[in-house]
Amino acid sequence: MKVKDGSMKFKNRGGLPSPIVVKKGKIQYFIMPESQGDELLDAMLYTGRKDQSRLYSGATVKVPKNYWSGVLKIADDSINQPGSRKAVDDIVDFIRGEHKKFATAEKQRGLLDYELPDYLRHYLTPEGREFLQKSGMNITSEINKPLRVKNPFAKTRQIDDTVEGINNYFRKRYGVRLFEQDAFKAFAARKAEHIKAVGTYDFLTEIGKEFGKQAEVITKQIKNPVTGKMTAKEVIKPIFENGIKYIESSVPQLKGTLLPEQIVKHVDDTYKTLTNEEATRRFLKLYDKVLGFWKGSVTGWFPAFHTRNFMGGTFNNWIAGVTNPARYLQADQIARGSKGTITTKLGTKYGYEQIKELASKLGVVGQPGYLDVMKEVEKDVTKGPVAKLMGTPAKAMEVVENRLRLPLFVDRLIKGDAPEQAAKTVFQFHFDYAPEALAPFEQNIMKRLLPFYRWTRGNIPLQLEQMVKQPGKYSAIGKGLQNLQSDKEKAQEEFASLPPYMREGLPVRLGEKDGFSQYIYGFGLPVEDINRLYKGSAKRTVASMVGELSPLLKYPIEVGTGQNLFTGEPIAESNRVYPFINKVPGLREWLEVREKQNKNGSVSYTANAYKLHFLNTALGRFYTTAGKLTDDKTSGAVKFLYGLLGSKAKSVDIEKEKYWRDQELQDRLEQALESRGLIRQFERAYVPK
Repeated sequence: MKVKDGSMKFKNRGGLPSPIVVKKGKIQYFIMPESQGDELLDAMLYTGRKDQSRLYSGATVKVPKNYWSGVLKIADDSINQPGSRKAVDDIVDFIRGEHKKFATAEKQRGLLDYELPDYLRHYLTPEGREFLQKSGMNITSEINKPLRVKNPFAKTRQIDDTVEGINNYFRKRYGVRLFEQDAFKAFAARKAEHIKAVGTYDFLTEIGKEFGKQAEVITKQIKNPVTGKMTAKEVIKPIFENGIKYIESSVPQLKGTLLPEQIVKHVDDTYKTLTNEEATRRFLKLYDKVLGFWKGSVTGWFPAFHTRNFMGGTFNNWIAGVTNPARYLQADQIARGSKGTITTKLGTKYGYEQIKELASKLGVVGQPGYLDVMKEVEKDVTKGPVAKLMGTPAKAMEVVENRLRLPLFVDRLIKGDAPEQAAKTVFQFHFDYAPEALAPFEQNIMKRLLPFYRWTRGNIPLQLEQMVKQPGKYSAIGKGLQNLQSDKEKAQEEFASLPPYMREGLPVRLGEKDGFSQYIYGFGLPVEDINRLYKGSAKRTVASMVGELSPLLKYPIEVGTGQNLFTGEPIAESNRVYPFINKVPGLREWLEVREKQNKNGSVSYTANAYKLHFLNTALGRFYTTAGKLTDDKTSGAVKFLYGLLGSKAKSVDIEKEKYWRDQELQDRLEQALESRGLIRQFERAYVPK
């Protein structure tokens, strides 16, 4: 029966009033709060007989005082409405009978170890499944299925609450409806998985009976290659019969049975298809979490990222036609909920509150924007200390993005566009990051291959289109950058000695400090992405494209080839470390840092190049930011541009870079001559003094 929520003294883990059980004779009465719904009565009231779900009336039940003061009289509405519960009872009996059949069939095959009475599977909703995959939360072991052909329900129940109670808890705390409350959908899911588990078992068993032979186990003495000790190992002896080789399958159910080799191949492939779906999901979930953490580590935690984001968005607004600075002030006021109105070119008036509502409804605001990071990273954590820590950069990113999209939205409204057309323009210049905006292949494959795929996919076509439509604006950018050069002749002289990745950008020489030339080579402008299309040679272009891959995929390739695919330089050459490393306990030893006395009397530090490359791959933004801001050889201008504005800046040892460029030229000449048979290589090892 149901009682007022406030009457229940005890609460479950979800903070909801907890149902209690009271026995009277052979009957168990479940007393529950109103908030947990009528369907709980059908799920929980039972006597142990077939009519378990039937309600009983007219009985007076005494409840222990520690739960409730007084007595409760059970009142059954079905008394006043004879037969009103018959249809419900019939459905419940049918579902219960089907579950009994499932359990019997699965027990006979060894797929079910324990049967729970009157238990209906908790069926995840699509949003609930996505939440669990992204968060990695393990609510109970009942949710996570084993990686083998075994019925996922062969476990004891560990979800100690009702479907509605669990949903109320998760909706309140995480904003997600975890389980499906429709009993028919849950039953359908249970039956589908029963058919899959039983069908797989029967298929494999029939194959073994029809074509299998009993395996002969022999014991071999095998020498351990490391310890040299002899150890006994049981192996299956293959059988050759009528020209057919019989071997053992990798399917656990067929252990000890030999099958023809070709059949084993098909059986193993089928088994993998039937069982690897969950393993693949788990792997992708782990991959997405690690990639999400990396994306967050190179973006939202740094003020420079938000500055760079705003600069890039302002540039796109400029080429979209936003030239009035007042639009940014209006956008800020709208975002903060201030009062005000605008009048369009056609005389239509919009209030700020109305504009904010339209922008939200049309998806103009509330998107992660630019590099598409924090909205994904935010899903990987739940409420608590970690979520609070993640909250600050997430809010900062949304604040910046809203104040880039709203100015364009307002500008288009004022110029006479309808709200829908204005939103379309926003998506053209700032892109739509909603999942449905991507094709399944892009969502599932490309986003995992290229961490910032959605930005690149939208920006490069946009910049090419606008360069054709507005060449004057783009040529003005080139002229402006040239005027920033501190010494144009010196810059022109040094250009050929710069590393490839700097020449491929927009290098501007800012001066010199302690013999190091100070350069800025990337301003964070969206137009710079055009340089990705061609890097001066086909080989360098392909290598650079591979360098844009996820670090989880790119790092093994780089280590195998010995080449930093992003910079285009050998990993072994990039061994200089920033001095601050010496002050980090344990890191100096792990990197194998060595002190080097330079000819001019200065001191520099080198490290194991491959360990340094790993550090740069995993935590490159943290390392580089700390290094540049503490390096004495880096000028204040470079520190400011990199640390606050997010511009790509570097102090360059030109003499060292000249040596490497000469070396690269010599290598290319030697390769060309050797390919024509004009020279041959001779290598000789020596011990340096």
